[in-house]
Amino acid sequence: MQFKSIFNKGLIIAIGLWLALSVIFGLAYTQSRLYNDNQNTKFLHGLTQAGLGLLEEDWLANTADPLPVFSSLVSLTASLFGDNLFYIYYLLLMGIYIYSILGIASVLYDMNSSKAKYLTFFALVLAIHSIRVNILSNKILGLDLTPLHFGVAGQYILGLDFQNSSFGVFLLLSIYAFLKHKHVWSIIWLSLASLFHPAYLFSAAFLTIAYLLIIFKENFDAKNLSWGTFTKTAKEPFSLGLLALLLVSPALWYNQAVSSSTSPELASRALDILVNQRIPHHSLLEVWLNTTAFIQIGIVIVALFLVRKSRLFLVMLVPFLGGLLFTLIQSFTNNNSLALIAPWRVSVFLVPLSTSLIIAYLLSAVFDKFKAQITRFQFLWIGMCILVILFVVQGGIAVQRTRNNKYYKQPTLSMMNYVKQTKSSGQVYLIPTRDNKFDEFRLYTGAPVFINWKSHPYQDFEVVEWYNRNQLAEKFYNSESPTACSVLQELSSNYQITHVILDLEQPAPACDDLQETYRDERYAVYAIANR
Repeated sequence: MQFKSIFNKGLIIAIGLWLALSVIFGLAYTQSRLYNDNQNTKFLHGLTQAGLGLLEEDWLANTADPLPVFSSLVSLTASLFGDNLFYIYYLLLMGIYIYSILGIASVLYDMNSSKAKYLTFFALVLAIHSIRVNILSNKILGLDLTPLHFGVAGQYILGLDFQNSSFGVFLLLSIYAFLKHKHVWSIIWLSLASLFHPAYLFSAAFLTIAYLLIIFKENFDAKNLSWGTFTKTAKEPFSLGLLALLLVSPALWYNQAVSSSTSPELASRALDILVNQRIPHHSLLEVWLNTTAFIQIGIVIVALFLVRKSRLFLVMLVPFLGGLLFTLIQSFTNNNSLALIAPWRVSVFLVPLSTSLIIAYLLSAVFDKFKAQITRFQFLWIGMCILVILFVVQGGIAVQRTRNNKYYKQPTLSMMNYVKQTKSSGQVYLIPTRDNKFDEFRLYTGAPVFINWKSHPYQDFEVVEWYNRNQLAEKFYNSESPTACSVLQELSSNYQITHVILDLEQPAPACDDLQETYRDERYAVYAIANR
């Protein structure tokens, strides 16, 4: 009886729908190969813990880990099951994303009132997210559709890579749970998102405030005011607020420990480096506040108007106003700490949710007006939706195949394979710091590197050290022989650099200490003789 009560028919159907949505959405959306882009930063500590190559000798891998929960997941997975499971993780998170959006729209606009309506909504949302439709839109209309489901400032829940930010799908699942009056679960999902990515603490805080306000408002009885009724009304929101604080307290404590300043001067210097030099595209309003961002803000405002009479209104309004308020404060004060927190990150769930709600509203209007005609040709209508779904899924598979084939033709692959096969303990590689073709060098080869620009630490003294290392490396690569050789001598003596990667399209410095060990059409590997 207990087993049956846990795995009831409704739960089994929900899990089955989630898994089906995961596969369909994942194939249409696609994901990059491991390890790509941000994964080279976010996976570093976890793969080091799992014993990948010689990463335990890498300087950055020994800095403070800002993502302990995510790193533990990476380490455990890579150690026990291998890294291919990361692709499955991302498929399942994509399933939670689309499942939540479908659920929220169904609560507000009764999407599941008919198979035709539900399938049409799914097909439209899927098409907007699909790689094939986005490619066609760019090619034919010159329009990029990603701003319809990305946040402002180049931030997002779903990119092409599985990473800690992908757990933002639980923000949407939390909203869906709240609309279904599953208040405890709504808090749990918010906390889960924050534990995997502390940057979601800001969004989770304002969503929690919205939940508590709504619950208090719904339980409040203005006709029977007394201290007793007030405490009874406040009991549930107070308990939920306490639960939320309890669940996120590990993330709050750890984040405070990692971001604590060594000194005010050093903290200020580190913030300046991160905000103004490393991630200005995420942190500076003058960089990201453009026409596209205003369109995205407009989409959220339209959605707020559409849901103004529903429970969802305050759920969206409170984080929107919170994000707006702190964005204005940051704009007027130029506070780098606030810029690094990025209060505008609330847009990563508000924009895709708002886009979906606008689609749902328009679709409901069409179905209400042409209900008889759609019902009459329902079979044909459903068939057309299935064709759209198959079209975007097949397109996603084709793009994925092309992307994989292109990966094996990248010019760095032969050189990295050589390093992967010949690396040994004590070796440290100097690589071009700002060339994104080298972003994956660490994780692909398992060899320690001196530094690169893509991956940075978080503690203030580590950020400054990281920046100084980048400056030294860039000085070597950007200088001619006498200066470059002098810098190389410093790197070898002070940082134990043993090998150098050179791009043969650039003039190579004529340093006596460099001994060539590998060469292909594009790259050469040199050992430093005195090391």
